[in-house]
Amino acid sequence: MRLSTRSRYAIRSLLDLIYYYKGSPVSIKEIAERQQISERYLENIFHDLRKNRIINSIKGKNGGFMPGTDLKEVKLLTIIEILEGPVKIVDCTAEPSDCPRIEKCSSHPVWLSLNNIFRDTLSKIKLGDIKGCEEGSIQELKI
Repeated sequence: MRLSTRSRYAIRSLLDLIYYYKGSPVSIKEIAERQQISERYLENIFHDLRKNRIINSIKGKNGGFMPGTDLKEVKLLTIIEILEGPVKIVDCTAEPSDCPRIEKCSSHPVWLSLNNIFRDTLSKIKLGDIKGCEEGSIQELKI
């Protein structure tokens, strides 16, 4: 499975919001500039995150975005599934009934096991577990 640009940008932008939110809304323009993301594209991403109460927004001159929940506690799996739907490495892991070969497929247990490992890993990582993001450094994450 390959994560979409939407998910990767969402995670980067939420980490940015964690760092720069100091009690007043953070403008999407500032986040987009710091993260080198199209403002229009980021608006689209933030729309879905706001709809799912991950973030809130305030309109107007001094408006912007703020956490809708404790962002440090938000799991990567939650963000990805909001933006992309259920995580699946192959279609039959999400909907086995859609596959006409499911009863005879010797590889299905392998895909199901790998999918479960992937989902489990994403469900264990919270935004707050990603250290060094504030300074732009990358560190290895111990899971």
